[in-house]
Order: sequence, then C-alpha cells, then structure tokens
Amino acid sequence: MGTIAATNTVEWVTGLPIKTDDFPIPVSEDYGKVVEKADKLAFLVDRHLEFESKLQGRQLRPVTLCPEQKVELATDMSLATE
Repeated sequence: MGTIAATNTVEWVTGLPIKTDDFPIPVSEDYGKVVEKADKLAFLVDRHLEFESKLQGRQLRPVTLCPEQKVELATDMSLATE
C-alpha cells in the first residue's frame, strides 16, 4: 500500500510519487459546476427530508415519501439543476 508523506505526496506500490493536491482528478471540463450542482441537490434533498420528518415525527428516506412529496422534490431538483 501507499504511504502519505509530510510533503503531501503519495507513493503507491510502483514507488512513484503522486501529488495529492491534484485530487480529485477532474473528469470533465465543467467538473466544478457539476460538483456545485451536486452540493445544491444534496442540500435540497436533505432539507425536504428534514422538513417532512419534523411533520411526521419520524426519520424519512426518499423512498418513504408519498407521491405528492416525491413530485415536489423532483420539481425542486429539476429547477435547481437549470
């Protein structure tokens, strides 16, 4: 396995140093925008579930939402990704 050195490099089995400053490796040119949208969507899902959990007095998951709640969540998510 690799080791993490104080110089912020990782040496894998091959012994080649890799700078950890380069991680995560972007997989597309608009990687930052994709991450930003994902953060917004995760926050949105979290808020929806938190709100519904408070109303129903129990912990909810997306699969336990009623059809109306799922439509509201999907609508909000589609607007957040535009």
